[in-house]
Amino acid sequence: MTIFPHRSALLVAACLAGAVAGCETTNGRNLPLELPTWTVEPELELGTLDGEVVFGNITVAREGPDGILYVIEWGQAQIQRFGPDGTRLSPLGRAGSGPGEFNRPTSLGWTDEGLWVVDGGANRITWFDTGSSGTSAGVIRSMAGQPVVLRADEATFRLGPPLGDGTFQADRVVASSMVAEGSITEAPILRVDGDQEPVDTLAIRTLAGRSVEVTPDRTQGAMYTTNPFPDVPIRQVITGVPGRAAEVVLVDWSLHPDPTVHVVRRTVTGDTLAATSLPYDPVPVTNELVSAQVDRIAESYAQSPLREISVAEARSLVREALDPPSHFAPVGAVRPGPDGALWLQLAHPDGHTRFDEGIPERGFRWLVLDRSGTPERIVELPPAWTLEWVGSDHLWAVRTDELGVNYLVRARLVASVT
Repeated sequence: MTIFPHRSALLVAACLAGAVAGCETTNGRNLPLELPTWTVEPELELGTLDGEVVFGNITVAREGPDGILYVIEWGQAQIQRFGPDGTRLSPLGRAGSGPGEFNRPTSLGWTDEGLWVVDGGANRITWFDTGSSGTSAGVIRSMAGQPVVLRADEATFRLGPPLGDGTFQADRVVASSMVAEGSITEAPILRVDGDQEPVDTLAIRTLAGRSVEVTPDRTQGAMYTTNPFPDVPIRQVITGVPGRAAEVVLVDWSLHPDPTVHVVRRTVTGDTLAATSLPYDPVPVTNELVSAQVDRIAESYAQSPLREISVAEARSLVREALDPPSHFAPVGAVRPGPDGALWLQLAHPDGHTRFDEGIPERGFRWLVLDRSGTPERIVELPPAWTLEWVGSDHLWAVRTDELGVNYLVRARLVASVT
């Protein structure tokens, strides 16, 4: 499979140099703090501690154009569905390899053809006709991906979401061990045609620094863990949003000479939609936070029955393996909003990470950029809320309680009072 040269790095570099029309720089180091701040008001919560609906690890929650909520849980071979009033509907799919069956669904969305579901476990896409009410779903068609071979010396790709123009996203298959060992430092996101032949490269994802290897003796097995302090640019393809064409989002940042976040949005064919440069206030990675993560990883490592190592020894190995940056990444996640808006999760003011134990006093803040890339507002979420989906007047988020139990919350967006 031929990998085409990518345009994303060149586009970002040009934006930083101010050479691309539409690349705007907004003055004022505290710009996000000067924007109107919105909050949310919960209006519906799904899930129980031990009842009929007990959520595990929720990986995807999307509200469809019919108002029905579709939920994917990690490792589950079906998709949960809930009506606008919270009523539990019949699930979509079941375990298996036949029409409408799943191995491990990983993403979903909508095109003119209907609802699509990417089954990452089976490397397959299936389209469903959910009907006018969404209460029933029939299989329209499915498309199988090419065989996947997980080898460092042979690049293979897993079929991804449809892009709405007859092409598809395809992602390089990479094991965490390859990343931690440094044998692979980046991977392309391809655009492929209906025959799964490469059309071009949408973006290049940086992999270096995403995983950490803790290995005192390979004969006892290595441990690979997600880096709790990733400092890598965001390369994301937004697709499957009703009424919104697929686009590529590129987020980069720099500390010097002034802390600045650069956001570039373009079509899948390379046309620039918006480009913005914004100042930000860096959040430092403190020694206390590093020590807490070292302890967490070391305890997990020492408890493995495959290894004979004390927590103190494991702590020393983990600290040596970690190479934390001086500051947190200023943007931790991206979500598409309505009317072409883009939501950026800002670094937590208390240095909170998703690996921290307990619930922080404050929740994450999201910077909203409008269609043109102009900063519009800040939306503050409650503590322990993870944003999943944004609509015109409400959103869906995962709330995690003190016991680690997940709930889905629909909340109304509330404008600040001036």
